[in-house]
This record gives sequence, C-alpha cells and structure tokens, in this order.
Amino acid sequence: MRSYSYKHIFKSVTTLGGSQGVMILCSLVRAKLIAVILGPTATGFFAVFNNAVETVGSLTRLDLRRASVSEISKAKSAGRTARIVPAVLKTSWMLGLAGGVLMVAISPLLSFISFDNRSMTVGFATLGIAVMALSVQEGYYSVITGMGHVGRFALSQTGGSIIGLLVSIPLFFWLGDNSIVPSIIVYAVASAVISHLMTRGIATERETVTIKESLKTLTPILKLGGLLTMAAFVTKATDYIFISWLTRDWSIETAGVYTSGATLVSRSATLLLAALTAEYYPRISAIAPGNTVEISGHVRSQVNVLLVIAIPLMALLVVFDRFIVELLYSKEYLGVIPYIAGAAGGVPLKIASWSLAFIILARGDGKVYLVVETLSAVISLVLNMVSFKTGGMEMLGYVSMLNEGIYLVMVAGVCRRYGVTLSRGIVSLMIIGAVTVAVMGLIWH
Repeated sequence: MRSYSYKHIFKSVTTLGGSQGVMILCSLVRAKLIAVILGPTATGFFAVFNNAVETVGSLTRLDLRRASVSEISKAKSAGRTARIVPAVLKTSWMLGLAGGVLMVAISPLLSFISFDNRSMTVGFATLGIAVMALSVQEGYYSVITGMGHVGRFALSQTGGSIIGLLVSIPLFFWLGDNSIVPSIIVYAVASAVISHLMTRGIATERETVTIKESLKTLTPILKLGGLLTMAAFVTKATDYIFISWLTRDWSIETAGVYTSGATLVSRSATLLLAALTAEYYPRISAIAPGNTVEISGHVRSQVNVLLVIAIPLMALLVVFDRFIVELLYSKEYLGVIPYIAGAAGGVPLKIASWSLAFIILARGDGKVYLVVETLSAVISLVLNMVSFKTGGMEMLGYVSMLNEGIYLVMVAGVCRRYGVTLSRGIVSLMIIGAVTVAVMGLIWH
C-alpha cells in the first residue's frame, strides 16, 4: 500500500487530532475559567503575556523541532541515532536557558510596549521560566516524532495539558488576576516534564556528547533552524504588535474579545493541522527532492482528507458560534461572532497552504521560507489594522480569510517551481468550501 493512502492519513489525523482535541479542551476550559472568574481584562492580560512568551520563545528556540525532526528520522533509518538524539536534547536545554535570560533582560521593554509603563516588568521576567520549559519540551518532541512514535507524542501533549489545567484551577481562585503568569508557567513546566517521561525507552543507545560536540553535530540543523526562527519570530512579533495595538489604541477588553475568537478558530484548525507537523512532515522529508510525483501524491492525498473533514467542521462552527462562544467564554465575548465566519472560511485555505509550505521546509530552502513568511506576516499586520479600524470585527474576519489566500498563492508559486502542485479537483473543493463557510456567516447572522 502506498504510504500516502487515505487510510494511513486518516489514522494519523484522528490520533493526533484526538490529542489536539484534549489539549484544546483544556485550553478552552482554562479560557472559560479566566473569562468567568476573572473577566475580559484578565483574558487580555493572558493574551499579552502568552504572546510575549511565544514571541521570545520563537526567537531563541531556533525552531529546533522542525529543523531536526527530519534528520532524526533519517538517522533512525540508518541506525545512527546514538549521537544526534543527545545532541538535540542538550541543545534544547542550552537554547532554553538563553531564552529565559533574554526574557528577563527585555522584561522592562515588554512591559512598556504592552502597557505603556513598567508595572508588569516582574511578571514578564518571571515568564522566563516558561520560555525555558517550552524550549526543553521542543527537544523532547523532536526525539519522539523523529523516531516515529506518534502515540507517545499524542500522550505527551495531552498529559501536559491535563496536569497544567488541574494545577491552574486553584490558582485562579487563590490569586485572582495575579494567577495569569503562574498559570502560564505551570502549563509549560508540566508539558516539559511529561514529554521527558515519554522519551524513556526511545533511542536508548546514546553517546555522551559535550556542548561543543552537540553544536558541531547540529550545525547544519541550527543554520536551517535560525532561518525558520526568523520566520516564526516575524509571525509572532506581528501578532504581538497587533494585540498590543488593540490594547493601547482601543482597550484591553477589545484585545481579550479578539483573542477569544482567534483562538477558537485556530484551535479548531489545529485539530487537523497537528498531523502535518508530527507525521506528514517527517514522511515527505524522507522522499528524494527529485521525486515530485510521489511528493505530489502525498500532498494531494493529505489535503484532500483534511478538506473533507475541515469544511463541515467550519460550517458547524459558524452555525453554532453564538452557543459555542457563550459556552466556552461568556456573553461578554459575543462581540467576536462577526469575526468568526470570515476567519473560519480561511481554514480550508490554511490547510492547503500549510501542506505546501512543508514542502519548502522538506527541501531545506530556509531562505525562501523566510521571505514568504515575512511578506505574509507584514501584509497580514497592515491589512488587519486597516480592516479593524474601518470595519471592526466583521471586516477583520474576512480579511483574515484574504490573508490565508495571499499566503496560499505565495507558497503555491514556490512549490510549482519544484514541480509540486495541487490537482484542479482539490483546488475547486478548497475554494467552494471556503466561500460556502464565509457566505454561511453572512446569511446566518
């Protein structure tokens, strides 16, 4: 049976999608608790702090996971993981320490950018612990996915989320608004610990490598990771700038309401997109770049399966958006409903664009990937600001869909140069699905 059979893909999507479902449920329960117990202001604080952690983390992790997974997978096939596995793990600790130190160093600046004062300096500095823990977690995730243990990867994600949630709940009642920073740290540390436990018994033959040897072994990987990091940093930074702009020029409540809708749509998409990073990417990385026929087969099968699942899922999200927002948040967040329809319509486009973007990574074209990601992020930031200022949440939602379309055109153009394309049938299904979901939003509301 061909490795890109629908049965194989569906199994991966359901396994990883199920773990993502648990993670999303935990995340939404946490968001619901913050919304009900603490209110929109606390949701806004959470958005700002969490985006700061992601932004700094994306800068210092050097995207070690995406850069190293394919190399670990190749090393496994050749029976030579004894050196690369400990090198990856040791490097993740070093990068985590660097990230934590950087977070402390720039905490006054982050406080000033976010709140126009330095009152939150201590909070941002403390989040250096979360930055370090997430970096270490990425190292363990690299080993688990690179060695092909999809089940363990799913368990490590769900375990960390459940424990993080259970520990966060009493913090909300005990510390109130001051619980936001500790809850972020708890989630990060719990995820790192569980991922460490899941690596036991994997690649048991490991050499003892020094820091210098680790860096030498991973030099090619870190070069690619540096380019991927720059791309991720630009994306996270533009998200951070937009949320900070909403906070300063509008209100912290506005930022909180927007974040609730953006999180709802992105989490729904993540149910499907998780399989791309954990299973699809290592699979296409192992194929020779010149074998465009097999690569195209993988891409088309992957996109087809995901679209068939995603389109009905997004349609249901639009139909039941009011109920879902009230269930997961509260009536104070209903202002985000006009945003959801347009943003949900962009998910079919996102599925296709992500699947193609991984082709660029599989070929190791980090510079090309950086250019595409940077252009897309800057365009999105400008269009988001203009659309919200002129048309509010509804305009922002449909511009979000436009942004996904622009990004898709970019990556499709690059992949066409490689000889990899989507079939006309898949393109038709994608466009019809995206337009249908978006139009449903206009009619339904």
